Amino acid sequence: MEIIKDMEKSLFNMAKTLNFKVTQQNSHNLIGRKIIYKTRDRYKCDIIKNVSSSGKTIYLTYNSDLGGNLEITGRKVYIIE
Repeated sequence: MEIIKDMEKSLFNMAKTLNFKVTQQNSHNLIGRKIIYKTRDRYKCDIIKNVSSSGKTIYLTYNSDLGGNLEITGRKVYIIE
């Protein structure tokens, strides 16, 4: 389990280094892209299914833990693919 956490953190840090951050301004152009973010002390990957009109909320393909959406303001969300 610890190895998986380390791999997730490494992937998150790599995406952070490449500076492909999802922002309110660019979120509309990223539908269908794979992202990584941290929630409840775990790193998770998902795909952007849709974006709210304001660009502050992205709707996710797989994550039912967050109700299928993620508010990106104040959160570090990076593109990994």
